Amino acid sequence: MLAILVQYDPNIRRSEPLYAGLQAALTGVDGRQQTHLLARSNTDWRGIVASAWNPNAAEIHIWRLLGKQELLDLRQLDADWINVGFDDRAWSAVTDLPGRVYRNLQPRSIKPLQEVVRAPQQVVETGLIAPDRTIIDLDPLPDTALRFNASTLQRFNAAPFGSVITLPLHIEHDRDLLIEAIAPVEVLFDATQPVTGWQNVSTLRRPDTWQLVQPLSAGEHLLSLTVPPGGIAFSLPTDGVSTTYQLQQGNNPGRRMLLGEPVPGGDSAPTAHIAYAQAHVYVPPAAAPRYLLLDFGRTLHARPDLIANGPAGTIIDIGWDERLTAGRALPAPGSLHYHRWQQVDSWVLDGTPRRLTTLDTRAGRYMLLIVWGAGEVTLSNIQALEETYVAARDMVGSFTSSDPLLNRIWQVGVDTLIPNMTDAYADPWRERGQWWGDSFVDFHINQAVVGDVSLLRRGLRQMADTADSSGRLSPFAPAHGDTSVMLDYSMLWLQALYRYWQLTGDDDLVHELLPTARQLLAFLHEYENAYGLLAPMRGAHWSQSALVDWAAFHSRTGESAALNALYAACFGWMAEMTAAMDETGSAWFAQRQQEVQDAMYERLFLPDQGAFATTRYDEQILPAGGHAQAWALVYGVVRPEHEEQVSEYLLNQLVPFWQDGLPRFEMYGFFWLLEALAQQNRIDAALDSIREQYGRLLDRGATTWWETFTGDHRSAAAALCRWHAAFRMVGAVRRPGF
Repeated sequence: MLAILVQYDPNIRRSEPLYAGLQAALTGVDGRQQTHLLARSNTDWRGIVASAWNPNAAEIHIWRLLGKQELLDLRQLDADWINVGFDDRAWSAVTDLPGRVYRNLQPRSIKPLQEVVRAPQQVVETGLIAPDRTIIDLDPLPDTALRFNASTLQRFNAAPFGSVITLPLHIEHDRDLLIEAIAPVEVLFDATQPVTGWQNVSTLRRPDTWQLVQPLSAGEHLLSLTVPPGGIAFSLPTDGVSTTYQLQQGNNPGRRMLLGEPVPGGDSAPTAHIAYAQAHVYVPPAAAPRYLLLDFGRTLHARPDLIANGPAGTIIDIGWDERLTAGRALPAPGSLHYHRWQQVDSWVLDGTPRRLTTLDTRAGRYMLLIVWGAGEVTLSNIQALEETYVAARDMVGSFTSSDPLLNRIWQVGVDTLIPNMTDAYADPWRERGQWWGDSFVDFHINQAVVGDVSLLRRGLRQMADTADSSGRLSPFAPAHGDTSVMLDYSMLWLQALYRYWQLTGDDDLVHELLPTARQLLAFLHEYENAYGLLAPMRGAHWSQSALVDWAAFHSRTGESAALNALYAACFGWMAEMTAAMDETGSAWFAQRQQEVQDAMYERLFLPDQGAFATTRYDEQILPAGGHAQAWALVYGVVRPEHEEQVSEYLLNQLVPFWQDGLPRFEMYGFFWLLEALAQQNRIDAALDSIREQYGRLLDRGATTWWETFTGDHRSAAAALCRWHAAFRMVGAVRRPGF
């Protein structure tokens, strides 16, 4: 028997079919190693659209990047549906999809992702959530889970910006009633005028906390409030205030997770221990919600996995965070991250032991589990199932030196690489986008650790598929109609193709993608000025010009030295590849490389300083900076007689490395800084920079590298550790033919 669970939850970071469906074939291998087809999907199969998952669940990311939260009511899902004896005769026969639906399917070009069991490293804390408050979580839609006594709850839909919900309250004695909410909303008591006076009392530990005080006499009252389209979570005191409200799962458990402050300890706090690579938890009965916070040691791209047993109707929310903010995990960080994402899922128990996991992956270092319901609950076998392209057996590169700090930096880099290699080089936490600049650098790190080229080959093709009729490449793939223009990311695609060809000798892929490369250069030509240099419009946003580095604001537009150094190199790579493929244009490409380099000297080189200006707008020249020198050195623009001067100027830019609280290079640009120092044999300076900047992150508790040197809240986000050049210096980077 085959029991298959199919999820259709399209998002804009994946290539998704237009229709939900299942196409399956089961094969087996006999003793003679002959493959046999055992079963194939057909109209004899039976299925249902499961109602146990909430179709109105909130998006993990508001830009629809990561799919929806998974909100599962186990009371509506037969526990034995996967068992051989399950009776599926009530299920409907499936129907054939039109043949055109999956006509563009191609064989998978990379190996399947692996599932690695990860154990929690420690129990950070256990405790109660807002033990002296009643948290009320409301959705604005008529079909939300507010299904308690209809005679005591009234709903009106006349409000212009959401639903008005009226809730009866019993107040035991005259008092000032304190309401807390994640946002100020319109509030009325007993159908009088709206109450005003919301105060923002947010802190780093409690972001998006608003308070409103209303004097009320003892007795019965009606609290009416307007629920905004995104819903609202608010709380009332438990002492002397009662209501008929009972928490339901709702459409977005992230709201209540944001509002409810965890209070460690207490007699009713869960007790937990870790044994045999799994956590086991006893949650005692209590009126207040109870929580458990686990630390997995580093950011994972994984699914939660555990067995839960508790009274029917008990709600368990699980959220992930990559760091602790003022000692607190915030899977739904609210305004701290512009209300963009909330890595939270939820289950309603059915009174029997059930396995809790998700269909899609989540990401984070810390797992926060909250139990809502008064009964006793046991949570056993808690672990994470990491989904990764890279397992321990895939590691072919290692590094050990006499410097313990460098050894630690190497290992944290490896630990950062693992969750960033899945179906693409992609940040697992914030948006899972295959941004090509990051992919380019990540590939080099992979070469020092794993040596895989298949993921890059796949990415090169995916990026080529984003080309439009003008030759523009999207900065990420899949793009789904994105119109961004990032000139440096486009050129790094060409550099990655050249590097891939160097390492593999794969002429077929070069033949396949050279037309796209030619179209790209034609597109870039439209950004040239009268001097033959790229000159994006001044003031253009990085998404419509270039990034270069988060610390390279002035290098993104105008006659940028960094951009044009890369541009010149593109012609050199094209000259070499077209000559090897016996295609036309090699001589012209070589000539254009020289012309761009000469124009850079004419327009940007400052002889009195022995350095290149950062950029130029007509006659306005911006002073020389570190990025201009690093990129000019890396891409071979600097003439031999000037290499010493330019590299010295670059070194001087590193002292001090920090200016007005900002680094001269951010983590992404560090790749080119270290590469430039390596080429110039400035080994000591490179190692000192690595020790100082990455050591600083280690001192602040990093177990995976953060996106920027200044931000401690985005571990394993878009950028990885840029340490590979240091180990290139000691011979750890793969060479052609290795």
